Amino acid sequence: MGKKAENTRLLESMHQISLSVLDTPSDVDKLLDDLAEKVLLLGVFRSLMIALVDWSLEEVRVVRSFSRWNQKLGILDKIELVPHSLDLVYSLDDENITAVAAKSGRLQVIEEWDERLDSRVDKPSYRRGQMAYFIPIMHGGRSVAVLATASLLAEKEATLRRIERLQPLLDQVGMALVQARLFAEFNKSNEDLRKEIARRQEVEEELRLSESKWRLLSAHIPDFVAVIDADGCVLSANRPFDAAVGEEQVCESVCQCEGLGNGPLIKGWIDLVFGTGEDAHFEISTADSSDGVSREFSIIALGEESEKTRAIFIARDISLRKLGEQQLVRLDRLRVQSELTAGVSHNLNNILTGVLLPAQMLKRALKNEREIRDIDDVIKSAQRARDLVERLRRSTSQPQVEPLQSVCVKSAIEDAVLMTKPHWQDKAHRRGIDIELKLNISADIPPICGEENGLREIVASLLLNACDALPSGGRIAVEGHAVGDEVCICVSDTGVGIDAAIQPYIFDPFFTTKNIVGAGFGLSTLRAMIAQWNGRVEVKSASGAGAYFMLYLPVWDSAELVNATDVAGLDMRVLVVDDEELVCDSLRRVLVGVARVETAASGYEALEAFAPNRFDVALIDLAMPDMAGDRLARELRRLDSRIALVLLTGLEVPEGDMRRAPFDEFLQKPCSPEEIFASLTRMTELYRGSE
Repeated sequence: MGKKAENTRLLESMHQISLSVLDTPSDVDKLLDDLAEKVLLLGVFRSLMIALVDWSLEEVRVVRSFSRWNQKLGILDKIELVPHSLDLVYSLDDENITAVAAKSGRLQVIEEWDERLDSRVDKPSYRRGQMAYFIPIMHGGRSVAVLATASLLAEKEATLRRIERLQPLLDQVGMALVQARLFAEFNKSNEDLRKEIARRQEVEEELRLSESKWRLLSAHIPDFVAVIDADGCVLSANRPFDAAVGEEQVCESVCQCEGLGNGPLIKGWIDLVFGTGEDAHFEISTADSSDGVSREFSIIALGEESEKTRAIFIARDISLRKLGEQQLVRLDRLRVQSELTAGVSHNLNNILTGVLLPAQMLKRALKNEREIRDIDDVIKSAQRARDLVERLRRSTSQPQVEPLQSVCVKSAIEDAVLMTKPHWQDKAHRRGIDIELKLNISADIPPICGEENGLREIVASLLLNACDALPSGGRIAVEGHAVGDEVCICVSDTGVGIDAAIQPYIFDPFFTTKNIVGAGFGLSTLRAMIAQWNGRVEVKSASGAGAYFMLYLPVWDSAELVNATDVAGLDMRVLVVDDEELVCDSLRRVLVGVARVETAASGYEALEAFAPNRFDVALIDLAMPDMAGDRLARELRRLDSRIALVLLTGLEVPEGDMRRAPFDEFLQKPCSPEEIFASLTRMTELYRGSE
């Protein structure tokens, strides 16, 4: 084709492209698509990449990339998208050739390969015999876009002339791009404005609904809610606020409302909120409140930052929450006390085991009446010490369901009377009053099915309550007799009685008529314990006419405890594992003639002495320094699956505790010889039954 014909074709192409650009002055995407399509279809270039320059972000982004060149055939073909080139982004400070052309505003020509080309889309092997041209499109002295195209080396001069002749068209494209961007920004601003107007309309509607909901909600919530000014004057308030301060005070300052507590303190916080513009949240305790109520306050400033003219004032009664927090603190203290008590109880129980077991075995061997009485005193004192340790443990631990046993009613009542004597006799005398206590227990009263310590504490608690009901003195009576298959224990007094209005609540948890909360056993605990024994409690009383508390408890009907003579012929082999030498020696003496006993002072020592089929039963302590008893039990069970395992500990290990899992039975220290014999009998039967 001659130069004249080529020039004519180029002019016609430029004219068509110019018309296309002028036809889409407001749509950037359509302008770019039309430009790429016309340039390629009219044969101006055989490939075209378009990148837009964003000076605000200082980057250039590839937005279009097409080609008509068929590399294999070496001819122009259909227009195809080059997807891997799209959305490539270069910083204007990059050394990439596209960024260089955009930043410099000058044509960049690359012959074959240059390191400034993007290796993600170009390779040196692709560029052999090829030229690349990066053409900035300028407007207002800086680039707005970059066009990139390619040609053969032989076409370099012709392509450069073509680029030069296209410059007027490119200037027109640059102007069109700027106008299209401005039009897009204008449309975006209009759309943003439309959305902002719609948003504000929605906000206004939400505010209207919110105000309506606020009025509805604030009228029914129990908190005191009001809108106040900088002086604390109430502008509007909800119903609870009006009811608390009185209708006549609604327009007064919240600082002067008697129903809100400490006025000067509230005024100080209001001044702080309006002075700083920041919200305030504070509490006024019962000590600082004029009406003895703990409250939580919030003052939330309203208005613009520079004009805080109003505030929402909220007052909330938190007395119950404070009481709950105090209860949590008390529970935490009880937890610490419980941990300390558990350690002390464990050590004392080990010591008492070394006293009770030998004393009880010694009693069996004595014949002299005086010596028997002396050893009985030792046993009784040790048992009382054991019971004291148990009460100490229970006072700081959660109630647990104890195994039911045969309980001598007469003995338990007499112990309770003796325990409370300082109250109904000594303390009463110091107060100058007389309290007479009468006992009437049937001689043939049968044992009950319950728990000895529990029955003693229940009777003692009722006696203490009776003493409190006799501020001027009077009479207390304790009676006990059999009623069919039950035993009735009645504790009565001639005191102030119980008002009929509060009788339905006396068994509720935490209910009390005393000033000191938590000082007594608690009737709710009393009734729960009796219910665990399948018993019941009844109350008869009237104000000023004394009170009658009647306990109905089931009669014990289980078999007698096992004696040493019952197990003497079993020929048991027993391993005792305890780090207390006193306990090991006591158990060895108790089991003389009953079992062949070996002892170990630690878990590792027990494992050294152990062999399969060597022992029938193992009595294992729980708390040992080198190896816990439950871990040792698991190891012994692994070595000999037929061995019977008994946990013998002074620690509290309630039902469900995972430390009980490896054991067949549990014995609480200190225990009697009969309890040990009974346990060994059951364990031996278990062992022999597995053979």
